[in-house]
Amino acid sequence: MVVLILYFHGPSYSVQTVRTAPSILTSFGIFGTFLGIAFGLMQFDSANIESSVPVMIDGLGVAVWSSVVGILGALSIRLRHAINSVRGAAKSETQQVTIADLNNAILSLNESMQGLRNESRDSASSLLQSNQTYQTQMVESNTAALTDAISTLMTEFNSRIEVQYGENFGKFNESLGRLLEWQTTYSEQLDSMLQAQESSKEVMLQAGRSYEQMIDHSREFNQVAASLGEMLKGLEQQTRNLEGYLSGLSGLVGQASEGLPALGEYVSELTLKLSSSIEENNRSLTTILTQAAESISQTVEQVNLNMAESVNAAHGGLAQHVE
Repeated sequence: MVVLILYFHGPSYSVQTVRTAPSILTSFGIFGTFLGIAFGLMQFDSANIESSVPVMIDGLGVAVWSSVVGILGALSIRLRHAINSVRGAAKSETQQVTIADLNNAILSLNESMQGLRNESRDSASSLLQSNQTYQTQMVESNTAALTDAISTLMTEFNSRIEVQYGENFGKFNESLGRLLEWQTTYSEQLDSMLQAQESSKEVMLQAGRSYEQMIDHSREFNQVAASLGEMLKGLEQQTRNLEGYLSGLSGLVGQASEGLPALGEYVSELTLKLSSSIEENNRSLTTILTQAAESISQTVEQVNLNMAESVNAAHGGLAQHVE
């Protein structure tokens, strides 16, 4: 386009050039505008918007500068023609320039400026229309690309969420089922433990009652032992008294033995019988005391054994249910 401007200002400059060159240059500017926009749209990639924006801006720059150069070239040709016309008129005419000549020149310049203004308006309208069309297409393309990208992203996100959380919910349901089974088993074990505790309670109560009975028997044994002790004391006192009587009787028998042999024999026999009776009573009392002591000892051992077995059984049952 610069070459055309230089050509129109060079050897081909004429009145015909002044008439046709501005339209040609303006048309080339509009063509460059559309060419730059088309170049920007061809290089635009909706899948990679970030890298396509610089190329699109370069295309818009080409479009704008081509319009600027074309319009500037057309203005330069028209201004040159207007200036040359004023100078030529001043040289060819020796007479003083009149107001009518200036008016005609101004009217001609106004017509040229009006034509140039119309061409510029048309070029600006075309450029604006192209820019609006480009913006509309760019917005539609970007919206479609963004919508497709969001749809793809949401689809992949939903798929991954379904896969990941589906497995997690499956594992959670399985764990919850195991927890419910364990809770049921634990409830049954707890019932068994409560029953075992009740049984242990009964056993402990029975052991307590047995121990109380043992205490009662011990008290009775103490009472019997005390009574037997009193009885033994009485028997010992009677034994001492009998021994005193026997001693006195023996002395009496010794004194009367010479005259009373029969009485001596009778007294001796009586003494033997009393001694035998006292010894028999002592043996019987000793046997009774020994048997009572053995019976009480066996009772205590049996009660202790029963209590130990009951306590061990209760502890064993509780330990088994706890496990």
